[in-house]
Amino acid sequence: MTEQEIEQSLIENLGDLKYTCRPDIRDRAALEKNFREKFQALNRVELTDGEFQRLLDEIITADVFTAARTLRGMNSFTRDDGTPLNYTLANIKDWCKNSFEVVSQLRINTDYSHHRYDVLLLINGVPAVQIELKTLGINPRRAMEQIVEYKNDPGKWNTGTDFNVYGLMTRGAVSGRLIAWDPVKQEARWSHFYANPWNGGTLTTGGNLVFQGATDGRYIAYRASDGKELWEEQMGSAAIAGGVTYMLDGKQYVTVIGGRGVVVPPPAPPGGAAAATGGGVGAPATAAAAGQATAAGGGAATGRGGGPAVDPGPPSPPKILTYALDAR
Repeated sequence: MTEQEIEQSLIENLGDLKYTCRPDIRDRAALEKNFREKFQALNRVELTDGEFQRLLDEIITADVFTAARTLRGMNSFTRDDGTPLNYTLANIKDWCKNSFEVVSQLRINTDYSHHRYDVLLLINGVPAVQIELKTLGINPRRAMEQIVEYKNDPGKWNTGTDFNVYGLMTRGAVSGRLIAWDPVKQEARWSHFYANPWNGGTLTTGGNLVFQGATDGRYIAYRASDGKELWEEQMGSAAIAGGVTYMLDGKQYVTVIGGRGVVVPPPAPPGGAAAATGGGVGAPATAAAAGQATAAGGGAATGRGGGPAVDPGPPSPPKILTYALDAR
């Protein structure tokens, strides 16, 4: 299958999941116009041209945590006459009332570049997920290189960070954060900053502990009630999963999987591969058509084009590490 055939199959599958295909959105002006219409309908407001431009300026941020909070929460905006406007970008309580759309072959032309994006998933006009399509004859890393290239290119727009995507393969371009969220008060109780994204999953215990592995090789134990760091150990390998805990002969153990590297799938029948970047609100789950999907958390768009080689760091063999808890 060609990339075009894979793309068409994917769009048809998304249509079966009740996404609305928007072939009329082909450039930045149409994308912004659609977002403005969806925003005004969701929040029952009419913005002036000046207010809409200020809104875009306010919601664009390079901080992942701030972007996610803006996308998921209630926000405040001051109108031209000084009155406040409380607004939201998505209906979190009733997700089926949001608008889910799919856009393909969007072109963004700036003074610096001419980019084309394979597939975008829009939630209320917000470009929340981008899917970069590749045939199986192309290494999936090539798609991630394009993400970095588009991230580093000036002249972007998005309600996540740039209109393109978080530079997930570039060290330091995006940070990570562990957040303890209070679902009743709808606020963070505590959080810890990480210099890199893609940290491991968490393990919580009945003894008021939270364990998490970081991409820098640390395995850390926090006190669940207030987030105080109680212990950390250098694993010599990035954590790639959440830990598990169990009892054996009266002693409690914690086991976690570590290791980092790129796994290239073996030859397969004609098909394709998709590198998807996601983030945002609970849209229906989707699967790439006739191929392999490589996912990366975060914001909006990438596309075809060249780009510098990306060094994600030296790989390390997968390993299983086990720690005994001694109540200290």
